[in-house]
Amino acid sequence: MEQTITDKVAVITGASSGIGEATAYALAKKGFNLVLAARRNDVLEDVAKKCRKEGIQAIAIKTDTSKADDVARLSEKAINTFGHYDVWVNNASNIMYGRFLDIKDEEFRQLIETNLFGYVAGARAALQQFQNQGHGTLINVASAYGGVAAPYSSAYVASKFAVRGLGSALRQELIADRQHNIHVCTVMPGTVDTPIYQNAANRMERAVKAMPPVFSPERVAGVIVSLTEHPKPEVSVGRSMRVPMILFNLSPRLFEAGFSKYVAKFNYQDQPSVPGSGNLFKPSDNASMRGGWAMKRSLKFVGFGVVITATTVIMAILKGSKGRK
Repeated sequence: MEQTITDKVAVITGASSGIGEATAYALAKKGFNLVLAARRNDVLEDVAKKCRKEGIQAIAIKTDTSKADDVARLSEKAINTFGHYDVWVNNASNIMYGRFLDIKDEEFRQLIETNLFGYVAGARAALQQFQNQGHGTLINVASAYGGVAAPYSSAYVASKFAVRGLGSALRQELIADRQHNIHVCTVMPGTVDTPIYQNAANRMERAVKAMPPVFSPERVAGVIVSLTEHPKPEVSVGRSMRVPMILFNLSPRLFEAGFSKYVAKFNYQDQPSVPGSGNLFKPSDNASMRGGWAMKRSLKFVGFGVVITATTVIMAILKGSKGRK
């Protein structure tokens, strides 16, 4: 029997704050029953209660996605409760700032465990269930840093490049195996107004801030909802982040020279920070959907535009000079 929208079920990791929380509310409004996962069960249950006000069922499952057994139990709980699930959103992520040589090995490894192996475990569980039922959509929330790199974020960048590559490899396997009703989508947002920056591990000498331009978590959630209806291989959120990807592909050396200076200027505050592991090993007390960065974007957005425009002009000049030789 063909499913109606109210029969559909979605699993969302990292659902207690930020993009995950916004996605939970957006899917609840669409009539999805929800299985919500995060490390802080008390906050997660509050999100589930708000979702239930839309007339759907929502359960909260305490889950540490850096632990494969936790992710497997999450999938089992979803199936035991609803009999199936149609969408799995891999979203739980951490971020860490610092010069590569200053980052502790255990911190680097923990971030990779969450941001990459957590997604691997989610993909393994979801694709197995999708094959059993003959359909489903896996949505991996990566980052614009899955298409371009940045200094002082080596672990995060490595994880997001890997997530993007994982998605492409899985899609090709599904094509080869003729699994046409199973989809793998990769979402690549730019800077999003969430508490991830306040919660970040930081080995720099300066406090972190959200680098403009800043987009709302609801905007990313809207993209995720659209993918449940019309799956696409990759979607960037925000035109401003497509430009750097294009420039990087055209001239990596020139882009890296300019972007490294931009990040150093706009990704950090003019105040010192206390070195620490942030929420890498334990959840933070700061769990909210927004981080309070959206109102701070206007002047810095202009700066971003200037950098991009200047880079474009320089590239055009260089290309022109090469053509005249």
